[in-house]
Amino acid sequence: MFRRRLLLGLLSAGFIVSWTLVCLGGTTFPDRRAPDVRFPQSSDTLPKVATDLLSIFRQYEPVPKKINVTHPAKTSAEPQDGLAELVQIDYEDVKNMRRIHQQLVESLPEYPPLFFGKGIVMVGGGQFLRIALHSLRMLRRSGTTLPVELWMSDENEFSEEFCAEVSTLNVRCRIVAEYLGEEVVERYQLKSFAIFLSSFEEVLFLDADNFPVTSVDEIFTSTGVTIWPDYWASTTSPLLFDIVDSPQAFFRTCETGQLLWNKRTHFRTLELALYYNFYGPDYFYPLLTQFAAGQGDKETFQIACQVTNQTYTFIDTPVQTLGYHADEFHGTGMIQADPRNYTQGLFIHAHHPKFEAVSLLSKGAPVIHRSSSFWGSIAMEVAGYDIEEAAFQELAYVECNSSLARPFICGQLYEVLIPGL
Repeated sequence: MFRRRLLLGLLSAGFIVSWTLVCLGGTTFPDRRAPDVRFPQSSDTLPKVATDLLSIFRQYEPVPKKINVTHPAKTSAEPQDGLAELVQIDYEDVKNMRRIHQQLVESLPEYPPLFFGKGIVMVGGGQFLRIALHSLRMLRRSGTTLPVELWMSDENEFSEEFCAEVSTLNVRCRIVAEYLGEEVVERYQLKSFAIFLSSFEEVLFLDADNFPVTSVDEIFTSTGVTIWPDYWASTTSPLLFDIVDSPQAFFRTCETGQLLWNKRTHFRTLELALYYNFYGPDYFYPLLTQFAAGQGDKETFQIACQVTNQTYTFIDTPVQTLGYHADEFHGTGMIQADPRNYTQGLFIHAHHPKFEAVSLLSKGAPVIHRSSSFWGSIAMEVAGYDIEEAAFQELAYVECNSSLARPFICGQLYEVLIPGL
């Protein structure tokens, strides 16, 4: 059995080309207008702008340096009592931090004329390369032609062969560390830095496991910032609103797998969100979420808009959940609404599990897809076509035909998706 699997894995990467090309209509998407939008030129002064801003952040380091949460807040769709008791901070620290925060806000630089045009920003290096490639191909399937910048943390996450491949999709790889001097940011911090450092003035940010079902070329709105909801009620510590000297104005969590941001209209707000993320892991993330589900960058953007008194659009359409029934319901992803028409779904956030072959195979996803549906009928209803089938076709491309192909994994997919070969 092992020898058969190994032989199949080695042979199928070449043999499956004909199947994937037939299903996909060719790897260059000839049924769609080829992406031809040019990137704005990156400014040579951007690294200095970034390091100068980080120097300001260092002048206003939070106190205390680390927030200790006595026990996690409950994850619930309903508001809960007792959130003020989960964090203990000395009164003098709160008073000092209120002053530090106010001085920081007053010191934030104005908008520099360094950014131009509209584009999509994604973070997806290292272990997320395959997931990002899958989403980028689904993005181009949607008819979206906007240029894309794919940001990676440092050179260790960079793949020259991969970046050459995605350049044919009008995607440019960029590295965060090249702009930050000696500073290091990672994980949830990367999102705000990628938006800030991107060459675009108007940004649609997408998580590496998120893609639209239709074109988002005309998605940008007049309010400058659009934020989408998550499932839960806010678990932010009341102490944070004391520190930022602004009463609580949001009571639901948000989900930033997609985020619209106009840097010209909301630049200082973005800088403030950057500050919250720079000191996020030890300070602002615990205050914002208190270790309930989804802790990370999410509400940093929302509270930055509140503190700077900048308007933004909050999508009030509830999240729709993708999934399948097997004794009970198993959630596999979410759908977020189109800001141009709240009654329509637009984004598929395929996050549970992420659309990566090993994870999907371990969950039996290809078998479920073949026998019924891994995402449920709602995905097809939103997209207007069998987008789940398209997603598995692109998964086969990633594992069998791309620069990241893995012959043995390709063979396992092939056995399930085309049984009886």
